[in-house]
Amino acid sequence: MGVPDAIVDAVCTLRAALRRKELIASDRRWRQSVRLLQASAFLDALCDNVRGIEDLTDVHAAGDLFRII
Repeated sequence: MGVPDAIVDAVCTLRAALRRKELIASDRRWRQSVRLLQASAFLDALCDNVRGIEDLTDVHAAGDLFRII
């Protein structure tokens, strides 16, 4: 899953602002933050499309749900 350019720009802007305040995080931490953003977006999409517990327990409905996301 790719990361939209607007998100990359926002993360770079945040990183530069933190550096100006001498708050430095490692490159590994920044890569982890991008993966966290991807996971958050996935879970938001999942929550938006789940209508009930049946969507997660019915194999066919769950398959349809993950194709939407």
